[in-house]
Amino acid sequence: MKRLLLLALALVAFCGVQAQRPVYVYGVDFAQTKVFGASESISDFTTAFVGINNLLYGEAEKYDFSKVLGTTNFELHHEVMIDRIQQSDFSNLRARSQAVPVLNVPQVIASYRLPHTEGVGFVLIARLLNKTEDRGSYYAVLFDVATRKVLLQTEITTKSRGFGLRNFWAFTVYNATKQLRMAVPSNY
Repeated sequence: MKRLLLLALALVAFCGVQAQRPVYVYGVDFAQTKVFGASESISDFTTAFVGINNLLYGEAEKYDFSKVLGTTNFELHHEVMIDRIQQSDFSNLRARSQAVPVLNVPQVIASYRLPHTEGVGFVLIARLLNKTEDRGSYYAVLFDVATRKVLLQTEITTKSRGFGLRNFWAFTVYNATKQLRMAVPSNY
């Protein structure tokens, strides 16, 4: 009887630990984004993309992922996307039309170099930054870190505004954190 009780307590404790695993927020992936109607240089955009990911950490109360994810149990690992941005080739950054590019999201997720081997990850993947309409379009993605399987994916386009290139496009990310709601599936 004692063994059965201990086993039941261990199982309950194990399930509780599983439920408390954090969601890893990897930031904003700008590696595949296209820009339409903006005159700034590729170097300016690269700097702004890194700066936006740094804002997620530096102004964490403003970019509140707890509302997006439905939990306060998350960890920000924006350095993953900063490294990705710094190693990306942005020679094709400029778009010739306002058409929002379709991305192969599972392929993008599979290409990530992540510091974790299990758990749930979250990323915003930038698709189009449209200066003529002052809008940014993103995929918001929850995925299984171990398998890179996409658990939830949604599209969002938000308004931009602000002074300076970084702040102008960071406002679209801020708006996304105010509008998105993506609860982690209960089996994770």
